[in-house]
Amino acid sequence: MDNDIPKYFDSLMKLYIHQNDLMWSRTKTLLAIESAALYVGYGLKTVLAGPLFILFGSIFLASILVIYHRDKKYRDVICDLLIETGGPFFTEARPKLHKTFGFLTGVRIFYGISCFMIMVNLALLFYFLINILQSGNINFL
Repeated sequence: MDNDIPKYFDSLMKLYIHQNDLMWSRTKTLLAIESAALYVGYGLKTVLAGPLFILFGSIFLASILVIYHRDKKYRDVICDLLIETGGPFFTEARPKLHKTFGFLTGVRIFYGISCFMIMVNLALLFYFLINILQSGNINFL
């Protein structure tokens, strides 16, 4: 059974790295969705389609955050399994990393920036809608 531990640890490490890469790749998707929503929303800000694109962009951003959170949970479960297995990196270095960086972690920064983007989108959505309604020119396109 002891001969299987290195293979098990190696498999878990590969799975951890894959899940971590998958989790952080969500930032690219988030950036693409946000860029598209702002570009189209601003380009069509004088008609109802612009605020609608920003609304859908915000909904997609929120769904990416849910997927990101799920990926993080899977990654953390794998990390716990690695600690139980007794991997040297996860038993010695990981607690030191958390003490070094404290509150400011990449995950918290990602959540903060994502929530800020959603708030900006909603502010622009209401700003464009108010301008459209005040102009009296209510067209979809």
